[in-house]
Amino acid sequence: PRAPHRQNDFGGFFGGPIAKDHTFFFASYEGVRLRFPHPFGTSVPSLSARLAATGAIQQLLKAFPLPNGPEDPSTMTAVLTGNTSDLNSSDNSSIRVDHFVSERVQVFGRYSEARSGGTGIGFGTDSLPVANLRSATVGATWLISFRATTDLRLNYSRTDGSLSFTPDPAGGAEPPPDSLLFPAPF
Repeated sequence: PRAPHRQNDFGGFFGGPIAKDHTFFFASYEGVRLRFPHPFGTSVPSLSARLAATGAIQQLLKAFPLPNGPEDPSTMTAVLTGNTSDLNSSDNSSIRVDHFVSERVQVFGRYSEARSGGTGIGFGTDSLPVANLRSATVGATWLISFRATTDLRLNYSRTDGSLSFTPDPAGGAEPPPDSLLFPAPF
C-alpha cells in the first residue's frame, strides 16, 4: 500500500507601531508538518541464514527486518521491499524592531529562530536530523547626505544539530539486547 503523504503549512505575522512615527515592530511564525513517503528496496539476511546462525550472530541477524522477496542462496540474503513515511517538522519565528532616531539615522534589531527535526517510521531508525538555528542582528543606517549613506551590521548566528539511530522492531525485526552490542567492560 501507498504510504501517506501530507503537508501542513501554517503561521502568521503581526506588526505595528510601538512609539508613534519612531519605533515599529514586526513578528512572524511559520510551522510545517510533513509526512513524506518513500519506497525502498534492500537486501537483508535470508531466512535460511538466520536459521543456520548460532548464538550472538543469530541475535544480530534477527535485528534485520524479515525479507518479503526472493532469496539468493549464494549470498544468503533476500530482498526486502516496502513503503514507509517520515514525519518532519519545522518551526520558524522572527521578530524585528526598527527605530528612527532622526530623519537621517535609523537603527534596527532582529532575532530569528528555526527548529527542525523528525521521526522515521519503520525499518531501522527513529530519529531524523535535528537542527536548531539562531540568529541575532543589529544594524544602523546613517544618511550622511543625499549622495552618501553608511550602513553598519553586526550578526551572531549559531547552529546546533544532532542525529541518532535506534534499532526498530518494524518488519519482524528483534533488536538485540544492549549487552550484546555493548558488553559489560564497555
